[in-house]
Amino acid sequence: MTKINKKEIVKKILIEIKPEIKSSLNNNKINLINDGIIDSFDIIRIIHEIDKINKRKIDPKNVHNVSFSSIENIAKLLH
Repeated sequence: MTKINKKEIVKKILIEIKPEIKSSLNNNKINLINDGIIDSFDIIRIIHEIDKINKRKIDPKNVHNVSFSSIENIAKLLH
């Protein structure tokens, strides 16, 4: 899976979880958590979707606020 594909997959997951954020996804300067775009429940849903794609659980040691601050950081969780 290429980095571009991973970012597109993350965008699709985010839009599925929270359709109203579609317009914010092209802004590279946003912080998804600090700017209030996603919350803890959204993070749980994102982890669940990534687990389904990866076909294995994400190691909790790899889950930090910074892991969900941007599309690029979320994409790093995809294998």
